[in-house]
Parts: sequence; structure tokens; C-alpha cells
Amino acid sequence: MGTEWPETPFPLDLARLDEAYLSLRDTPAPFSPGPDWREKAFGPDPDDLAAVPAFMQWTSSHMPLRWAALRVLTAAYPSGEPLNLAGPVTLDKGVIRVWPGDVHIDGNLVLDRKARVIVLGTLTVTGALVAPPYGYSLVGARAIVCRDGVSAGEILATESVTCPGTFLLSRDTHTAMSPLFTGGTLVDYMWPARFSRVDVTTRVTGGMDRIDHAAAEKALGVRGDHLDDLFAAKLLKS
Repeated sequence: MGTEWPETPFPLDLARLDEAYLSLRDTPAPFSPGPDWREKAFGPDPDDLAAVPAFMQWTSSHMPLRWAALRVLTAAYPSGEPLNLAGPVTLDKGVIRVWPGDVHIDGNLVLDRKARVIVLGTLTVTGALVAPPYGYSLVGARAIVCRDGVSAGEILATESVTCPGTFLLSRDTHTAMSPLFTGGTLVDYMWPARFSRVDVTTRVTGGMDRIDHAAAEKALGVRGDHLDDLFAAKLLKS
């Protein structure tokens, strides 16, 4: 039996956001959304970023702009209290959690559809990071570390994603974005992730016009038509 990720408000300090944006506006970035991107990246500044309507309105733009918004947040809030949780930690449908420091989960992190996590430090999951194979979800952090993972949603990191085991980025509707991915095996065989640099032992990548299902099966150690479901089940049993 795991512990619950506490629901906490996250009021935005607009002066800190402005200062962070100005410091980053002209700084080269691997995924530059273009000039004057704050007006494009952000909707109305909410009183509480952890509120569902506010979060959706604030980050309703496309993925490179969400990555830019995450970069501003991590610059505006460079440090905060750590949060340590005993896994498994499960976030139900539509749940939003925002934390200003590092989050360490001893065990699995499991997201339901439309669940969203923003960690302004490093998110460490000693077990598996399991996002739903169908429907949207979001995991964003300065850095993400997990033993294994599977997601059909968005995985955003402003610095790096590290997975010494196997990570499956399934489907072609959402993807991942980070300057660096390091680890054991990366399977993004349906739609290539947007990583500036990949340092892994094995990678099975492709696109909708060149899907190598057999190679993905071999890398994941499961066989069947729905590899994301099968691999998620495998991770949750391990």
C-alpha cells in the first residue's frame, strides 16, 4: 500500500515568472519556440497552477511551448522542499500535482488518463513510471529518473530523462521532449521522440511509415498487438 501524493495549491509569483522569462528569452535552447514566446506559451496567469481549469488554460498551447513554459517555471523556482513518497503512488483521472522541489518515489508512479505532474526539481521513481496507453497525460520535470517506463502521453524534461531499464513511448499522438535521454533501452518505434541527444544501449525507433513491430516486441520482452498495455502490465508485476 503506497502513500497519497498530497494535494497542494501552487500560487504563481508573476514577478518571478517575468524575471525568469527575461533571463531565458534570448538564451539558446534546444527547442526554441521563437521570439516573444511567453505570450504564445502562457494563457492567463492563474492564481493557482494546481487547479484543473487554470492549468489547462495556462498550458493549452502545443508541446514546444509547454516545454518552454516548464523551463521558465524551473528557472523561477530553482529550489524547494523535497517530497518523499512510498510507492506505489497512483494519480487518478484528471488529477494535477505541482511540486516546487525534488520528488522521490520509492516504488511505482502510475497515472490515469488526463493526470498531470509538474516537478520543478528532479522526479525520481525507483520503480516504473506508468502513464496510460490511451488518452492524454503529462509528466514534466527539470529531470526525470525512473527504473523503467511507458507512456502514450507527454514526457517533458528541461535537462534530462534517465532510465537504466526500458522505456516505451507508445502511440503517435503525443511524444517526449528533452535535451538528453540516457539509459538502457528506448523504444519509440511509432513516433520518434524529440531528444536532442540519446545515449542508450538499444533503441528501436521509427515512424508511422516504418514501424518495426517485431523489433519492439523483442526489445520489450512482450508479444501481441497492444504492446503498451502488455508492457505496462509487465512493469506493474515486476
